Parts: sequence; structure tokens; C-alpha cells
Amino acid sequence: MRDENGNINSPTVTLNPGLYSVNLQYMNGSYLSVVREVKGREGSTTLSENFSHVIYPVPFSGNQFNIGMEATADLHVIYRLFDYSANLLYEMTIYIEDGENQVITILPDFPIPNGYLINQFIFTDDSQVSTISYKTNN
Repeated sequence: MRDENGNINSPTVTLNPGLYSVNLQYMNGSYLSVVREVKGREGSTTLSENFSHVIYPVPFSGNQFNIGMEATADLHVIYRLFDYSANLLYEMTIYIEDGENQVITILPDFPIPNGYLINQFIFTDDSQVSTISYKTNN
């Protein structure tokens, strides 16, 4: 958009913390899908800052993988697994105490699809952490 002087005037958009998917289709017909996480405002303190994790093995095959977690506060976390099209595949609630190291195995009762997967951790203050993992062909 341009203003009355011909200068480009970008609209201001405010996004709440969360996971967003933007899909672009170019004039030549090609397509690009981008998934990005919007975290809290800069300088804010969120519960997600008290959490670290690692997903392994990378890549994984079969129908299970592990998540190692560490907390520096008592946390109640909702874990969600999405396919790369942002379809919710799996959800569970995790409780982790201050100073605790915890490993969980994700083993759903359905086949996990091959390809990129989005692992989302949502905290009680609505802050979030998201990580991309990858499943290879069996």
C-alpha cells in the first residue's frame, strides 16, 4: 500500500504469541508454506523461558521418539504434535517440577506421518516453544 506521496506504507499487524502458517502462491504457480512462532514481547518474562528440551533421535523412524526436558520452575505444559500442514496429530499434558529432568516417549496409537513435524509446548501463561522434527520413511 502507498500513501498520498507514493511512499510504501506497511500496515501494522499485532500477533499474539503462537504458531502461525503463511502460505504464498507465486505468479508462476509455485507454492511456499512457512511456519513461524511468535514469542512474547521483547523483555517479557514468560514460563517458556524456564524450559529447555531436546527431541531425539533426529531424524527418527518408526512410530516413536523421545523428548528430554528440563525445568527451572514448576511447569504445567500442553504438548502438541502437528504435521507440517498444521493438522493436530497428538496432544498430552506434562507436569515438570523445578530442577527436574524428565524424558517422555511419544508413542501414539496411530502411524506418525513421514516428513517434517511441529512440536509445540504451551505453558499456562500462553507462552509457547515450538521445534521442528523429522520422520524418515520406515
